Amino acid sequence: YDLVLMGTNIGMGLEKKLTLAAREKKLPTLAVIDHFWHPWQRFSCLEKRTYNQYLPDHIWVISPRIKDILVEYKVPASKISIVSHPYLNQLKAQKKEFDKNGIKEKYGFSGKQIIVYASEPPPVGESQWYSEEPSCKSIRASIRLMVQAVNRIQSDREDVILLIKQHPTEVQGFMLDEY
Repeated sequence: YDLVLMGTNIGMGLEKKLTLAAREKKLPTLAVIDHFWHPWQRFSCLEKRTYNQYLPDHIWVISPRIKDILVEYKVPASKISIVSHPYLNQLKAQKKEFDKNGIKEKYGFSGKQIIVYASEPPPVGESQWYSEEPSCKSIRASIRLMVQAVNRIQSDREDVILLIKQHPTEVQGFMLDEY
């Protein structure tokens, strides 16, 4: 092989095993991080709590912020390149017309103010080290504050609607069943 190209994951998975095997064979490695959560953990040994144990030769990230985080965790900046994300670029390039009043009319919300909450699924499992993701407790607290704020606004005005768009992977009603 001329190059080992791989994704990344947080726990001990195929990518980390491939990195070690490629290192033994002196094969260059390239890892792609296309997600914002825990970029530093993707190269760390969570069990031993050691940083950069599975560091590839090159890393592609989709954001300067991800690069900054990796550099904070002592990943050499020279190993990291910021690349564009083809799917996100495709979405950005689409010029969609948005007819707010037409949508309000379609769903019977004409004349109303609409607040949209697009949820993110809660963390899965326990973090073995440190988690940058908000806890279920903090997500619930944020939702509670949002619902209270909408209720206060509605007590003065009846023209406010809270729409909740659940994430496709979220368990139905996980965070919202209490409200």
